[in-house]
Amino acid sequence: MAAFARWYYLNKPDGMPLRKMLDEKKQTKIANKLQEFYSKHLVKIQADFCNRHNGNNSEPFRRLVSGLTAGEPRIVLLMNKGDRGAVLHAVLAFSWLPEKNLLKVYDPNYTSEERHIDLGSSGYTSLDITYHAICFPEVLEYNEGLVRKIEYLYSAFASTKPVGVGPVAQPEFLKASAPARSLRAVPPIR
Repeated sequence: MAAFARWYYLNKPDGMPLRKMLDEKKQTKIANKLQEFYSKHLVKIQADFCNRHNGNNSEPFRRLVSGLTAGEPRIVLLMNKGDRGAVLHAVLAFSWLPEKNLLKVYDPNYTSEERHIDLGSSGYTSLDITYHAICFPEVLEYNEGLVRKIEYLYSAFASTKPVGVGPVAQPEFLKASAPARSLRAVPPIR
């Protein structure tokens, strides 16, 4: 849901807040569809990126702060190892407070509550899970397949009029902080 919230913020700046536009049932449907798409098409891309930067997030963090400073929210991935493998949770960072070493975040598990990640602490808790590792997976932020899936879900669940789903529209203000676009084949929307 963090990726959907980011897309909505960047592409519908004059729209009403998501929590007012989408009831809990629609949010759950969108979240489930995105999770299914993510599991099939994006988990390996994200895992490769996070593994490559494991222990050295300085460059991705610099780009995250650059994007936040420019007013562009960024996805943050929280990770923990559970009894049955990795446990992942995505939040959307929208502000950096360097004097406090905090990221203000939208957490889909707490839609009516302001949350933050203290980068100086040893973990972040959402619901009953404490996450001890963090990654800034910018590789997903302009993924064409993910954007197309989000556009489709917006059209299906949120839009009052059909949204053209086709070539991915570049945000008008595509920042210099954005990573290079991938030339990989884009998976079909299902």
